[in-house]
Amino acid sequence: MNRYANLPAERYPLDAGLNAAVLHMAGRLFPTGFDVSEDAPDTFEKLVDHVRRRRRLTVWSGGSADTIFGNPEVNYAFRAWHDWCHLNGRHDFTLAGEMAAVEMQCEHLLTVYGQSSKTREWCRILRAEVIGQALYLERHGDFPERQRDFVSAYLDNQERALGDPQFLAKRRAEEPSRAAAVPVPPAHMAEVRSWATALPVNA
Repeated sequence: MNRYANLPAERYPLDAGLNAAVLHMAGRLFPTGFDVSEDAPDTFEKLVDHVRRRRRLTVWSGGSADTIFGNPEVNYAFRAWHDWCHLNGRHDFTLAGEMAAVEMQCEHLLTVYGQSSKTREWCRILRAEVIGQALYLERHGDFPERQRDFVSAYLDNQERALGDPQFLAKRRAEEPSRAAAVPVPPAHMAEVRSWATALPVNA
């Protein structure tokens, strides 16, 4: 039975295994958790300063209602993992920096889960999520609102997706933002994370 059969597309993950892997990686990198807020660093310099002062990462809460993960909490975990790569790789928020950060994420996936058709597909999805949206921003001056639709289209045909302004239109109103930092506990969705560690690596 398909557990997502009765949900709209934006509510279920593009790849459930990738969701589990994202939670697993964030759990490994942030054993004491991280914070989620509408007021999060929006430049590399602010990110470095924020973590230096607070000794804790804060990720942005907005733009999480219509993503490839189908769940805001997984999107927050992805952002935390991605920002860890920016920080530790010293990769700024330029296009080159975004490309370097997502490649570090792919290295993590291949190291933890091994080389397989599944992990290579996860990397292809992450590159579409990060690099595709960065290229869309360069071309249109804004990120796609309908992120899930855009990534799916980008995976099918990159140039056509990048040239299509329809993804700027909202599917529905943006979800309420969080006014204050909300801690994400390290044990969040532990059952899913434990399943992630058991994913086959030779698919």
